Amino acid sequence: MEKAHEKTLFLDCDEGMTSQIDTVKEYIIGKYDWVYTFHRTRLSSGYSTPESSNTTLSYIFKDDTKVEQYVNDVLSKIYEYEIKPEIVFLDNGETREEGAKIYLYERQGQDRKLKNVMFSSICNDSATFIIIDSQTIMMQFGRKSM
Repeated sequence: MEKAHEKTLFLDCDEGMTSQIDTVKEYIIGKYDWVYTFHRTRLSSGYSTPESSNTTLSYIFKDDTKVEQYVNDVLSKIYEYEIKPEIVFLDNGETREEGAKIYLYERQGQDRKLKNVMFSSICNDSATFIIIDSQTIMMQFGRKSM
């Protein structure tokens, strides 16, 4: 059996991966099943898969700006999401929009709390979600289904 880390880091996709915000907005709707994650901290790195962790994970992005997170086929969270451009600051002091960020929010009464920010590359049948916090970089690869 082939191990996930022996595969290419990007899933095959006839149209190619892109992080262009208009394309991410167009293709994001649908269900993404976790394929594998690469994580790295200052001290270690490694891969995990549904098989190695005995866990399945799915995100279902809906067109009403809601995303449902399922763990082992059980609904675990519902987030609100926004897709915004990544702003890059240039050496000359100007800025440029480059790629897409997906902001996930948890609803707390009338307020929204930012839960996570994901950088995204997407195509017609898969996506890469990169989550960065203060100590860890996680790249989650999902295969899209409807």
